[in-house]
Amino acid sequence: MTAPDKGHLRERARDAILSGKLSAETSYRAEGGPSPGGVCAVCDRELLPRELEYEVEFDQDTRRAAPTMFHLHVACFEAWEIERRLAR
Repeated sequence: MTAPDKGHLRERARDAILSGKLSAETSYRAEGGPSPGGVCAVCDRELLPRELEYEVEFDQDTRRAAPTMFHLHVACFEAWEIERRLAR
């Protein structure tokens, strides 16, 4: 598998923020480690078991029923961090 294009990942991260799928909030917790599996919230690609990932958790907003925890590939997390900062 080839590495994803960083510009494309930033575009996907920006889309996730603009659509409300991911927040641009500054208050979140992130923890890195081996993935248990799942789907990346930025690129929508599978996170393979034991692949390194970031687990991002936002404080629960009682006005939204949206999930508060997301899993991201390391490169997708980096793209989201850049776009999150630009969105503020």
